Amino acid sequence: EQLLVVHDELDLPAGSARVTVAAVDAGADDFVPSDSAPEELAARIRAVIQRQQSRSAQPVQSVRFGEYLVEYGTQTVTLRGKKIALTPKELDLFWVFITNFERLLPKAELMASIWGRDKAITTHTVSQHVYTLRNKLSLARNGFQLAAVYGAGYRLQGHPESSASSAAR
Repeated sequence: EQLLVVHDELDLPAGSARVTVAAVDAGADDFVPSDSAPEELAARIRAVIQRQQSRSAQPVQSVRFGEYLVEYGTQTVTLRGKKIALTPKELDLFWVFITNFERLLPKAELMASIWGRDKAITTHTVSQHVYTLRNKLSLARNGFQLAAVYGAGYRLQGHPESSASSAAR
């Protein structure tokens, strides 16, 4: 992605429709006049970021992670052929952890990626879901640890020989 400045290169009056048309014709996705309110600029930036994230957020439909098989499309997780019942949010959270294996994930990032902008969600909600995942998935008994990093967040880690790090990176 690149920022395209058209107004400075063209001899057109500011604010005219011709400036907008010239910008779009030159390849711009959007045009923000220089006299726009900061709130409008912020809203346009958020919209571009959301479009980029939705384009790149097309997840792989299934992945083997150690002895786990996660089938995102059918919302199922199995461990050595035995189905593990997870709620949709638990599955989303597990998916984020396995696709970010051994990466520290701050609670705020987890909250934003799983629950979006829901103001009712607290860090306690994240902690409770992590606790539930540890138990339902028997992570420790299968070579993995969903570690709390004090004041920072969580990290899914494990033994390299038992992990599917290629599926998670």
